[in-house]
Amino acid sequence: MTTPTALLTGASRGIGAGVAERLAAAGYDLVLTARDSAAARRTVAKVRSTSPAGRRVEWVAADLSDPTDIARLAGVALESIGTPDLLLHCAGLIPASEQRSARGVEMQWAVNHLAPFHLTRLLEMGAEGARGGRRVVTVASKLHRDGRIDRVPDLFTTGSWDRRQRYCDTKLANVLFARALARRLDPARCLSISLHPGAAGTGLYQDLDGTGALDRLVDRTLRGVRGKRPWGLDECVERVTNACTRPLRADDHGGYLEEGEWSTPSEQALDDELGEWLWATSKRATATPGADV
Repeated sequence: MTTPTALLTGASRGIGAGVAERLAAAGYDLVLTARDSAAARRTVAKVRSTSPAGRRVEWVAADLSDPTDIARLAGVALESIGTPDLLLHCAGLIPASEQRSARGVEMQWAVNHLAPFHLTRLLEMGAEGARGGRRVVTVASKLHRDGRIDRVPDLFTTGSWDRRQRYCDTKLANVLFARALARRLDPARCLSISLHPGAAGTGLYQDLDGTGALDRLVDRTLRGVRGKRPWGLDECVERVTNACTRPLRADDHGGYLEEGEWSTPSEQALDDELGEWLWATSKRATATPGADV
């Protein structure tokens, strides 16, 4: 029996780390990547402790804002496990202040959208000759419903900056990307879906407003009237793991899961012309000649 393989971004903590543990326990060979090497070492040690004997768990430090580093990551992964059966885009960033990558790209656009776009193309997930049953899972957010993408040539480098709005915009881009990728992939070889796993106590909402007030409000809401969280980190990990491993049909190709159920994304997320424009714009921004999709 062939051992399944997976590449996970954002695997050093939170949802990504939890999913890595579950996939390792299920017998996957893993390549994990994130920028935080201290947290990553702890995660890798924990994941290895839960892996069946003989399973491979590798760590590759990478700066996902840097296309050159992403290309290095793709090369290491292809050398180690080949084109993975599962590619999980779980990395996300909400900086406290406006930041730019070395190429001048706004940091949330660089990490939240352009990195998964670039990495997926380099890994040639839909290449001919690759065995079937592969999938690309992109962690988006229901906040994509508040996103807006205007067709401007300098989308990734200019514009007024608001970190919550920019996060929503990049999550909209995630859903558009997953749908555009699906249009390029034969579902018999590789399926593409996106999802909103729910809210978890990972500091995301504190990051969004900078004060912690919104995080505390969400925490009270999650606890509910009986003082018990209806869902949290474990539930989000379960939903992402399920999206990575559940049986999928060809009709699910390009689909969007919201808190574990198939859902219709926002009107702009369903705009395939916008999705094609974003694909072309992202391709120019990452300069990825020769990829298959």
